Amino acid sequence: MFDKILQRIRQKIGAQQYVRTLHAKEEMEDDGLTIYDIEQGIMTGEVLERQKDRATSEPKYRIRGETVGGGEVEIIAKLSLTYTLKPRKCQMVCHYCRKEGVQNRRITRTYGKGEDLLVIENIPVVSCPNCGERYLTAATLHEIERIKLQRKTLAVERLVEVASFPL
Repeated sequence: MFDKILQRIRQKIGAQQYVRTLHAKEEMEDDGLTIYDIEQGIMTGEVLERQKDRATSEPKYRIRGETVGGGEVEIIAKLSLTYTLKPRKCQMVCHYCRKEGVQNRRITRTYGKGEDLLVIENIPVVSCPNCGERYLTAATLHEIERIKLQRKTLAVERLVEVASFPL
């Protein structure tokens, strides 16, 4: 029933033409999943149902598939326009609120805890000044995973200062 839409989503995954919200990335990490698990889940999965996005009324799809390790994962995915063409410029449009003006920014994120703590600086994010949503591109998600896997050769050890907020 959803074969054509699943094929289009899989094409976007294969070409790394997708984004994930920063919130979705955090939830993914809380669940112990990597971007490779999400991609594998879509490539091996099936659409369970079509839902309606509350904010945009656009269709989104609940997909169940397998992770890289053979576990089960459910993903919510939707197809969206990323760019609108204007004369002499390409203006980005927010995937969530559909307004123009999305900007590229850089952030710092921490991964892990204690001795396993890794800080990655200057991560590029796409940020919407209208609704506040922030996105990571597929290429950025893959680069974060690469850095995490090769942290011993890529990271520079630094002392981290910690301050406490007065009670």
